[in-house]
Amino acid sequence: MDKVEDGLVQISSKFSDNLSQQHNFFHAGVITSIVYSACGYAALTLVPADKDVLTVEFKINFLKPGNTTRLIAVGEVIQSGMNTGFVLVGGQFTVSKAHQCQARNP
Repeated sequence: MDKVEDGLVQISSKFSDNLSQQHNFFHAGVITSIVYSACGYAALTLVPADKDVLTVEFKINFLKPGNTTRLIAVGEVIQSGMNTGFVLVGGQFTVSKAHQCQARNP
């Protein structure tokens, strides 16, 4: 994690062969894992310490190959309600766009 603020988390990863697919790009599973984590932790920053969040929905669209030396995912909470929250993710080099809906776990 590179940055943690209320409602915002940035996670990055340097490229390595262990994270690549057959065309030597970041593997979609790696991209998805980093994006998913950035979303979830961003939502978690806005709930009390004794509470948790659970994913209700997660959607990712791949816009171009992950042909970069560093992958950056920035999860930002757009709406945080009593029971659910909505998180968007983006980054400097836009490989994918995603959104996640989180439910507060009492």
